[in-house]
Parts: sequence; C-alpha cells; structure tokens
Amino acid sequence: MSKRTFIAAFASVFLLIACQSNNIDETAKSGPPEIDSYRDIGAIKPKADMLFENKSDQLIYPGEFVAIKGDRLSDAEVTIDGVPIPTFYHEQKSLLLRLPTGLNPVREHKLTVSNNFGSDSINFYSRHFIAATDTDNNQLHFMRTAPEEKGYIEMETAYDMTLDQKRALVSQISPSGGFLYSFGVESKKVNSSSITGFSYQVSMNLIHLAAYKKPELHSEFHVDLHSQPVAVTMSENNQIILLGAKDAAIIDISEEIKPRQVVRFNLAEATQKYHYMDVITLQQGQLLAVLETYGNKIIIYDISEASNPKQKSSYEVYPNVDLPIAVDLEIDPNNPDRFWVLSGPNLRALASNALTEVQRLFAEPTEGTVELPRELTQLSLTDTGVIESDKVRLPESFVPFYAKFGPNDTLFVTGLNGDLINSDNLELDLSLLKKLLTNVFSATQFGQVLEVKPDSKKVKAHAKGLGLYYHLEYMPELGPVFSLYKLGGTVFAPYVNVKWGVGVKSRGTFAIRKAHYKSIFPPYAVGYVSVQL
Repeated sequence: MSKRTFIAAFASVFLLIACQSNNIDETAKSGPPEIDSYRDIGAIKPKADMLFENKSDQLIYPGEFVAIKGDRLSDAEVTIDGVPIPTFYHEQKSLLLRLPTGLNPVREHKLTVSNNFGSDSINFYSRHFIAATDTDNNQLHFMRTAPEEKGYIEMETAYDMTLDQKRALVSQISPSGGFLYSFGVESKKVNSSSITGFSYQVSMNLIHLAAYKKPELHSEFHVDLHSQPVAVTMSENNQIILLGAKDAAIIDISEEIKPRQVVRFNLAEATQKYHYMDVITLQQGQLLAVLETYGNKIIIYDISEASNPKQKSSYEVYPNVDLPIAVDLEIDPNNPDRFWVLSGPNLRALASNALTEVQRLFAEPTEGTVELPRELTQLSLTDTGVIESDKVRLPESFVPFYAKFGPNDTLFVTGLNGDLINSDNLELDLSLLKKLLTNVFSATQFGQVLEVKPDSKKVKAHAKGLGLYYHLEYMPELGPVFSLYKLGGTVFAPYVNVKWGVGVKSRGTFAIRKAHYKSIFPPYAVGYVSVQL
C-alpha cells in the first residue's frame, strides 16, 4: 500500500468514528427524558443551586416544591394525572416543579415528563393536613392524611402534632396550598374612638405546612381590628377578608409569604347589638356578602377597589323576626352569583347574656309570634339586588351551626338536637342524657351532621353522636371534617365528661383534650377547621 493510500484510508476511518461519536452524542441529547430521583423540599422556593440541598421527608404536600434529577429534562413538559404543570429551573439534568392544589388525598398520582422522543413517569401519593384551632388551649392542632391507613388518617401523630398561638380563632389555607394563615387575638386595648371601645391586635401566623416532618411557624404578622375575629375567607384575587363582629380587614396575599393589610373598615349599622357572623366573596372576588344575625341581614360590599370598600345593597332575610336566626353563608359552587343562608336558633352569636337569649330562642310561640324557621334559603344576586330563589326545610328541633358543600351538589350542615337543651337553666336535660349514654335512646343523638340535597329537598342524618359538632369543611374521600366537643358519662356530678377534638367522617371522632363540661353551651370556643386540598 502506498503512503498516500494509507493516509487516505486512515482519514476515512477517523471520520467514520467521529461521525458515529457525534451521532451517539446527539442521540444522548435528543432522546426521551429520564427520571432518576425526586425530592420534596418544602413550599418556599429554593435557589437554583440548592435544589438537592434542602431536607426531604419523602412526604409531598399541595404547594410543595419537588426537585427532579434525571437526564434530558431541559425541554421536557410535566403533567400530573394528565394535567400540565408549570416548571422552574429547567436544565438538562434537573428541573423544579410545584405540586398543585386539587389532588385527591387518597388516590395514587402519576407524574410524567415527556418530550418529542418519549416520556418517563413516577407514581406517588400526596399528603394533606387538617388544621384545627383549639381556642381555649391556645393551640393549633394538625392531623395528616395517610392513604394506607384505616380512615386515611395517620394515627401515630393524630393526637400530638401542635403549634402554640394565643386565642387561635380562625384559619385559611393559602392560594398555593403550602401554607396556613391562622388568626388569634394577642391583645385587647381600650380605644374610645372605635365602634366597640376597643382595639384588637390580631396575630396572623404563617404556618409552613410542607416543612420538614411537621408544620412549623414561618413568620408572624399583625392585623388591626376593632372587634373580635369571627370568620375568614379568601377571594380569587389573592385577598383575605378577615371578618370581625363589627368590622373587617382586607389583606393582600399576592406575595404569599408577605401578607399586607390593605384596609380596615366598619361594617354597616354595626351598633352595640349587631353581630356579624360570616363572609363570602361573589363575582370572582369583586363583591363581599356579609351576614348580620340580630337584624338577619345580608349586606353586599363592592371591593373591586380593595382600599375603598363601598356598600352596594342590603337584604333582610327575615324582616319580621327580632331574634338572631341567620347563622351562616355558603357560596353555591355552580353559580358565582348565588349563595345559601343557613337559619335557625343562633347559638353561635350568644355571649355574656347567653341564658336570656337561649330562653327567647327556645320559647314556645305565642299569639302574634311565629315559630323560628330551621332552613336553608337560596339567594341570587341580580342587577336590581338580592332575591330569594329556593328554600329547603330542616328538622324542627335542629339547631344549626355551619354549612358546607360537598360533591354532587350536596350540602352538609352541622348542628345539635335542641330537644336535649333545658332552656330554663342552660343545662343538659339529664334524664335524656342518661338514656343517651346507656344507648336506650340511640335514635336521637346530641350532635348531628345533616346531608341535604337542595334539588330534591331531601334531608337525612349523615353522622350523629354524643358530641357538639361545630365548624365544618369537606375533604374528598374523607367526607365532612369538623371541630367538636365530645360527651361521655361519669358517675359523679355533673355526670358528663367533655373533651375537645376533631371529627373525620371516614375515621370517627378524636377526643384530644379534656374540656369543661359547660363548653357545650354558649358562648362557644370550639374553633375552626381548615383542610389542605
């Protein structure tokens, strides 16, 4: 072989090897994505160089960031159960995503990364918290879902996962689902210029639900109110409305971990007697509906300019009743201009003069008076104001507390059996209690959760037992979740043992701590529940 031929042959082999090497490199870069591992790293967005440095507890919550390590991820699209998920920090070997809200707390989920060449996937279960405010014990109590356990509740931590907060009252899950805003009263000071004569310094604790192993306090803010907080809601515009008994505050949460109070404003006709009970948002957060119970009124506010709320209209639900019977509001899930008013003897509103008010609420109707309604009234917001559009009657002896929509347009309502209350002295009727405790009278229980079908007007007991079932939320697969006082019998006076706790329909009631037997009568401090969905 000549020298020239040898050189030409060598060059050809070299070029062939180089081309093959380039083809292999291109295939490596342009093949399907691969997932090697993933880590949950909390609900606080990490820096790009810290994706795999934060602690991971292998429990993934709504709103939590998840770092994925693998290959060919830079142009990959991510879906969970077929729904596209936005991503952060796309690189060849890693990407960052945030778990969305709305995941089923029991069923297995599928996370898929894909590109034009193929896909890879992993399966996982999400975890979710139930948070309850234990007002008298100055605590927040947490329970965690566990898909593999009976009733889907993690029993190992169900009784002892807590955080301290003075007079914890109401709470709200954040927009991402990764945090809880919890409101408690830090202090109450004389303020002669306020409508109540006082100013309330309200603590707004930001709880990191996706923290390592258990929830932890992230930061604390303060909200100015002139009355005690009674309810809270969140609008589609990333605003929290904290309702006091006579005033309200609007809090901007556009930056989830940096809330900012926009305004505090007095509510209409907030006289010494008037007591506001609940608040909801309508028309995609442009309007507020607030419920006042002594006048049994709905007042609509325009909050399209959050710093300057304006009263728009009002509606008297029961113009001929001078007792507090309008109890709660619940937005209709099918129509942003429609909502329901829960009505009945309102024990939630009673305070220092509770005995007198109970005697009035439970008095037998006399000539010229009407029997107090127990019902759900549907109201619709129109161009000309609020109109009544439907009504569902509830059992005659039922004393309602809260209403919440579940699946299939079903309303759940918590309350108690008014037949067991002795209105002469605000005590339990001990003769009936004895029958209850010995299962002689099991058809009638003290506490109830009603299941209401508005379309058919059918009402039935969904849950009942020896307890006072109070604030209510709904969790898919687990059913109604509610704060409660649970009753038991003793051989000594006052012959009843009371414990504070939480009820979960799928698992039962959790009696967490001992409470005073008078706790089952107003004024109530049973607390709020929030569920992470």
